[in-house]
Amino acid sequence: ATVSTDGDVLTVRSVGGDQGVRCVVNMGSGTALVSCPGSVLLASTASLHRVGDSLALPPDTAVWLTED
Repeated sequence: ATVSTDGDVLTVRSVGGDQGVRCVVNMGSGTALVSCPGSVLLASTASLHRVGDSLALPPDTAVWLTED
């Protein structure tokens, strides 16, 4: 697994075989635009909005994504 941060956004990426999964957490107080070319598996909110290949991730929210 790899862990990275970009400002208030924490990303944990895990790869097994030929499939990858990312967990992205917005720990900030504002909405973060995060790149997500894959599919959403699970989110801690129902109010996710896609903007092209990105998601507008509200504050204090986590999302789990496949890496298509």
